Parts: sequence; structure tokens; C-alpha cells
Amino acid sequence: MNFEIKTFFRNAVIYSLGMIAERALAFFLIPLYTRQLSTDDFGLLSIVRTFTECLRPVILLGLPVAIKRSYLQKDINNEKRKVLLGTCLIWSLIYSFVMNSGIIVFSHKLSMTFFKRADFANLFCLISITLFLSKFNYLYYAILQAKQESKKYILISLSYLVLSCILNLYLLIVLKLNVKGILFSNLIASFIIVIPAILFFLKNSKFVFDFQVIKNLLGFGLLIVPVSYATWILDLSDRYFLIHYTNLTEIGYYEIGYKIGMLLNLIVVMPFQIAWPVYYFSKGKNQDFCQQYKRIFDLLIITLLIVWLGLALFSKPILTILAPPQYLKSNQVIALVALAYVFNGIQIFFHCGIHLSGKSKYLTFIIIFSALINIILNYLFIPRYGILGAAWSTVFSFGIMVLLTYLVSQRYFKYKIHLQKLIYNILILGMIYILFQLFIHNSSVLTLALKLLAFSSFSLICFRIYKINIISLYSQKVQLLLHTISKEQI
Repeated sequence: MNFEIKTFFRNAVIYSLGMIAERALAFFLIPLYTRQLSTDDFGLLSIVRTFTECLRPVILLGLPVAIKRSYLQKDINNEKRKVLLGTCLIWSLIYSFVMNSGIIVFSHKLSMTFFKRADFANLFCLISITLFLSKFNYLYYAILQAKQESKKYILISLSYLVLSCILNLYLLIVLKLNVKGILFSNLIASFIIVIPAILFFLKNSKFVFDFQVIKNLLGFGLLIVPVSYATWILDLSDRYFLIHYTNLTEIGYYEIGYKIGMLLNLIVVMPFQIAWPVYYFSKGKNQDFCQQYKRIFDLLIITLLIVWLGLALFSKPILTILAPPQYLKSNQVIALVALAYVFNGIQIFFHCGIHLSGKSKYLTFIIIFSALINIILNYLFIPRYGILGAAWSTVFSFGIMVLLTYLVSQRYFKYKIHLQKLIYNILILGMIYILFQLFIHNSSVLTLALKLLAFSSFSLICFRIYKINIISLYSQKVQLLLHTISKEQI
């Protein structure tokens, strides 16, 4: 393996671990938040986060990706890089100042629009200042990625996470500042972490403004904004419908259920999303890739279905550990949210055929179309069914996305999968879940034992149907890892 490939894999692993650590830390903060915040406060935090993520694309304008692309061009020398960084810095200062000042000026109006009360205006001011600082952090992260300084990138990003976590503990537990404390902790952490970013730009920038440079950057970056908003719609837009048709308490229930349902995404989908493209881009032209394609799909499906069943059957005990009794209603949406991310994992698998056939542009259309469907379903379901309507809307939207991705992938990439086995597993899974939902839904020790028996039986059935020896499979993986380590030592 040559040096470039080794560097690529090393950086991919480091970025992956950093991203997973970030999501894992956010998940493990749930017990702190639920015990320090009321359901109303948790709903308020959800709306604040949704508003922040809604603003982020229009604040960034795709510049982090655009500047990384320009920084890596072969015909660019150090002098041009300094002009690039200086132009980007000047634009960001002016544009972000104008945008974020507008948020502060209209903070009372925003508070009245979202919450029908003016006393949350200060939250929008905190969001605005944090977004202003974080833009320079995102630009700095992009440069570090372009320079392949993955260790420095992870060190800074994890420092931000640890610092914000410590500040959260102090401001929530000691000072009892509730949602305002969480926003203050993010602001303080962003202010501290932006210091190395500013020092880097001051050292490596030439402070001239080149209109052609910013035109090229925005010309590329603005293409990313629609996809960013489509992704935001799929993940977060239902909160706006919920605040309009329900209340902050209901949103608090939904947010906790959503976070626990997304545990499947953290355990299965994110590691797969990182590893799968690296594998199919490097092995996609091999003669045996067809068999590996089927095998990997089978293993992904088994893992997704088993983890989903575990979350669905044991969602109430998990919720009891993570949150106090007043959040028990969140249990209604956990299985549905997890199911949506099962679809998301399958959809990521089918990216393989689209990317290898050079038809990646179709993924943009699929995401945008699915986002539009999600808006329509939110409008139809949430007024009538509340948080259950929001969860079902997410399931159907991700289901449509995986169906469209599969159809496009199969049109250009004719590899087959074991659909019949998949249908068998889904039918068995559905019967188990419906049985426990309709007839066995108390919290006795006997019920817990029956759930464990059902979970174990389904896992064994899965491996039996797909003819997979799990002990042999993992022993092979361990042997391969040990062989690789011993080879590197030699």
C-alpha cells in the first residue's frame, strides 16, 4: 500500500472516530439534560437547535467546502492561497456581521413568531453570536482537512466538545441556568476555540479582496445550500410543525424519543457510512465484488434489524435509565425513529451503485424530492396525530428516499440482493413487535424475559436464514486484524 493510500485511510479513521465521539458525547448528555431541564425546557432547546441548524447553511453558504476545493487546486501557489484566505476572511466578516446583526435586531420578533412571547429574544442573540464565531471555526476546519492535518483537526474539535461539556455541567448543575446555560456554554467554547482559527488566518492571509475569488467560491458553495436545507428538512423541520400545532412539552417528548431512536444511527449507520465508500471505491472493479456486495448487504440488514428490534423491545427500560418518569411518553416514537434510520442505512448502501456508475447527481434530486414529501406529510400528519404523526412522516420520507435510491442504483448497477430473505426477516420482525405491542406490554420480569427470548430467537433466525456463522465470522475478522498488526511490526 503506497503512502497516499495509507494517509487517506489514516485520516478517514481519525475523522470517523471524531465524528462518532461527538455524537456519542451528545447522547450521553441526555441524562444530565433530562434531570436538569423540564419537558418544556427540553422542547425549547429542541426548537433553538432547529433554528440554529436552519440558519447555518445560509451563514456558511457552502464556503468551507468551496475553500477546501480551491485550496487543493494544483495551479495555486502560496501567494494565491494567501489571497484566497484573505478574501474569504474579509467576506465572512462583513457578510456574517450583517446577517447576525439582523438576527439580533429582530430577536424580539423572532421570539414572538416562534414562541408567541418576547422573553426568549436573548436566546436568539446568543445563537447569533455563536454562529458568527463558529463560521470561522468551520473555515479553519476545512483548511486543516485540505492540509491533511487530521490530528490537529480532531484535537481542536474534541477540545471544543470537552470544554462545552464541562461548561454545561457547571452552568446547568451549579448555576441552574437551564437552556440559557447550554447556549452560554456553546458561546464560550466557540469563543475560546476560534482563537487558533483567527491566529491562523492572520498569519497566512493577505488582506486584499479579490472579487473573482469570492465569485468562484460562492459559485461552487451555493450549490451545496439546497442539499443542506433538504437534509435539514428531513431531520428537523417537523419541530416547526410541532411548535405550531402542539406545545413545547410535546416537542420535549419527541426530542428525547428521537435522540434515543437515533442510537441505531450512532451504533450502525455512521460507522457503515464511513467505511462503505472507502471499500467500494477501492474494490468496486474487482471480479468478486458482486458476491461481496451481496454479503455486505446481508450483514448490514442483519445488524440493522437486530439493533432495531433491541431498541423497539427495550425502549422503555432504556428511557427509564436515561430520563425521569415525566418523559415516558417519548417511548411512543423511539421505534419509529429507529425504523427511519434503518431505511437511512439501507439507502446509504445503495449509494454504491450510483457513485460507481457516475450518476451521483441523482442523489441530490432524491434528497430534495424526499424533503418535499416530508413537508407535505408533516402538514398532513402532525395537526392530527402530533408527535406520532411527526415520527410516521419521518419513516415514510426515509422509506421513499431508500426506494428511489434503490431504483436508480438498479438501473445503472445490476447487482442483485437477497430480497426474498429480507422480506422473510421483516415479516418475522413485524410479528414479534406487533405481538408485544398489542398483547404483552406490561413491565413485569416475565415480560422482560419473553422479550429477551424473542430478541435472541430472532437473531438466531436471521443468521440461520442468511447462513452466517457469527462466531466464525468474527474470528476471521480478529485473525485478519492480528495478521495485519504482525505484518506491520515486521
